[in-house]
Amino acid sequence: MSVRLATHEDIKSLLVFGPTNYEKHFIDAIARRQLWVATDQMKDAILFGYLEVAICGEHRMINKDGDCEVHRYVNIQHIEMGKSREAALAFRELVKTVREWAQKQGVRDMKIEVEQGRAGIRWVFERVGFVMVGHIGLCQNFKLGKTTMG
Repeated sequence: MSVRLATHEDIKSLLVFGPTNYEKHFIDAIARRQLWVATDQMKDAILFGYLEVAICGEHRMINKDGDCEVHRYVNIQHIEMGKSREAALAFRELVKTVREWAQKQGVRDMKIEVEQGRAGIRWVFERVGFVMVGHIGLCQNFKLGKTTMG
């Protein structure tokens, strides 16, 4: 399984239901080098991720101890995959690639969140032939010390 930047040909093979509202979004993402494909077996294991290549930004949150935490994050959005073993392997390869990329950007102590459960994935797949997993968030937490509210 390989992970590489997508090409226009990849998009044609991914849009198996014909042109959609996403098509321009994906083509634009290719132009910005933001669309990653995690398998060479497209018809077997449809899986791709739209990677916001810059560190997307920061969320500032006050935790229960009154500390201000900054969460830096990288998102992969529009993950779509079949339910085959190849798709699962491709998904793991995509995560590994993004982890390596994020570490080079200075993100440490990452956690991965997949939003949709396995049962939900199966339910969607049986109806439309592919599955929207949600997004993976690669997060880094910073403690900025005590912050007072109000």
